[in-house]
Amino acid sequence: LEYTVLFPGTEEYEIERSFMWNHDAICNPTLIIQPQSTMEVSSILRGYNNGVKECRKENKRKESVMPLPIWKPPDDNGSTPPSAAADLADLEEPPPIVIFAIPPLAISGGRHSVQCMKDFSIVLDMGCVREIIVDPGKMTVS
Repeated sequence: LEYTVLFPGTEEYEIERSFMWNHDAICNPTLIIQPQSTMEVSSILRGYNNGVKECRKENKRKESVMPLPIWKPPDDNGSTPPSAAADLADLEEPPPIVIFAIPPLAISGGRHSVQCMKDFSIVLDMGCVREIIVDPGKMTVS
């Protein structure tokens, strides 16, 4: 698999997050994943789905104490909170329960919609994939 993963702070990330037809949609996703083929899209979606399952499983534990950043959604006014993640590294002891946040998945195609990138999301940038067929019933991508 040869898909590209772009992280905040890199020049490539800044270029991709800013390359929008709708400049109102420019935001700060957690990361941008750029698959080249349907096989890579399938692999990425399986990984995301498995990550969601693990987060939900961990969140159900009563004594979950792994100190991970906590994703904070925008407030009711749509404003981005000053800090996207709680900095738990500065705490002497982790809190008794840590919620494992699940970053939303945003699908980016032609980048015309305000839904194609969201703050704190994982963006699946489909710009290099020319055709993809999704069968939700069978849960397959081809």
